[in-house]
Amino acid sequence: MYVMYAGKVMEQAETFELFGNTQHPYTKGLLKSIPRLDGREKRLYTIEGVVPNLLHLPRGCNFSNRCGDACGRCMEEKPDLYETSCGHKVRCFLYERGRRMIKRRRGLTLQAQTVLNLRIRTAPSAEILKEGPRPADRMEKGLCRR
Repeated sequence: MYVMYAGKVMEQAETFELFGNTQHPYTKGLLKSIPRLDGREKRLYTIEGVVPNLLHLPRGCNFSNRCGDACGRCMEEKPDLYETSCGHKVRCFLYERGRRMIKRRRGLTLQAQTVLNLRIRTAPSAEILKEGPRPADRMEKGLCRR
């Protein structure tokens, strides 16, 4: 499954993996905006801000002007697509080089925490649109570790 924003794949994973282990801030916002059948919410969740003009995209990450986790780097550079687990890829600096950025409760500083057993590698954008081997196949061939 692919989650796209302003013409870019922001998160890519098998369906159950994506819904069970959502990582990109945009995907999290999308899932929070789904109405519940029990009707507990009086108002649906909305992602703040405005979708950028596709003819004049921001200099950095396409989602940076709406992201609650954005930092200065997000405003200046475009992130690559990082593989966070076998077959799960995220276009976000929070998942670069096997480090996951976690916001502290006070929200002013970010703390880097090493995520163990992750193989991080970037994928050229042309590769992400091709159907590759399924994660289970990749594990059998020794391409991914759990």
